[in-house]
Amino acid sequence: MKIMAGRINSIHCNSFRFVIIRISGFNWDESVHYNDPRNDCGIMEASMDWIISVINKPMMEEPGSRFNYNCGATELLAHIFKVATGRDIE
Repeated sequence: MKIMAGRINSIHCNSFRFVIIRISGFNWDESVHYNDPRNDCGIMEASMDWIISVINKPMMEEPGSRFNYNCGATELLAHIFKVATGRDIE
């Protein structure tokens, strides 16, 4: 969990709450069609490591300032759950 906590700190996300309710501040865009190469969900899913893909996204705005749908946040939460409990969320 220390590794994940360090990664969370490195993206300046002050609380898991921001990730849970999708106000993390990540520069994340799913407004374009899924097959569009600019769609961040498609980019994440095409990557070798979804978690690294998510946490390497630059910040778009201050965490907590605006809702932005982000399926990467869901993957990040599932990973945090697995690291914390040793169990897959599925």
